Amino acid sequence: MCEFSPNLTPKEVIQLGSFGGIYFYDNGGKININHKEFPSDWFKGLDEFQFKSKKYNRKVNYFKVKSGLSQEEWEEKGWINNQDPRGWFQWYCRYFLGRRTDDDERQIQRWNNFCGEKGRWRNYIYSKIFNKGTTIEDLSFSLAVRQSLLHWGYMINNDDFLEYERYGSYYYGTSKKELERDDFIILDLEVNGATKLLASNDSYIGIFIDIDDNVLIERLNERGHDDQFIQERMNLAKEQRQSMGNFVYIIKNIDLKATIKEILDILYDLEKK
Repeated sequence: MCEFSPNLTPKEVIQLGSFGGIYFYDNGGKININHKEFPSDWFKGLDEFQFKSKKYNRKVNYFKVKSGLSQEEWEEKGWINNQDPRGWFQWYCRYFLGRRTDDDERQIQRWNNFCGEKGRWRNYIYSKIFNKGTTIEDLSFSLAVRQSLLHWGYMINNDDFLEYERYGSYYYGTSKKELERDDFIILDLEVNGATKLLASNDSYIGIFIDIDDNVLIERLNERGHDDQFIQERMNLAKEQRQSMGNFVYIIKNIDLKATIKEILDILYDLEKK
């Protein structure tokens, strides 16, 4: 089964403000949903209009915007399982309290697709933040996406990434979870990101893989890149070499097989220590 690690509990989703206040309204008995099924402290301090309203009120939501599809749209898309007629959050509430069913794997996969480590909308919002050069506290954009993430038990935060850097048109980062494992960890990082990571912990060991300029130009030409791209790539290589002093090992990548052997030898020696 996929990893499942929401950072908001059902109670927190409800207390923060979600679903425009209508989630636990049963639509005149047409939907099998009852807030009394769940612990009363999940709703402590709230008025019914904040969780059991007949009418959607965006002001109830944490980010004060309308977000999400209607019950009818959920049903039309085939997302609803009869055991949880109100949808994913109803499933999450019950799963959180210990229920296990045959639908768990599907619902967990849906969560991962939406806001897991490689989830579409989680990465969308982080890309927006990185592109703007701003922080998660900047609430001038993408509030509907943030609200939707909240509905899925997830709030963006400063602990997700130890580092991130732009490479070409994309952003790449290292999540803290990647470094929480007890085994021997190998990461393939862009130079600036690797430099940040190395500076954060003295136990990390860096291997800088360099390439001769003429070899790099030859390879780029073979791949059909134009002169502008090649010049930009050469400028980047020059800039990256300024960080070589932060790395313990420096390898010249001239012959691919020889480079791989050198890397494996280093890793083998490190693993034995």
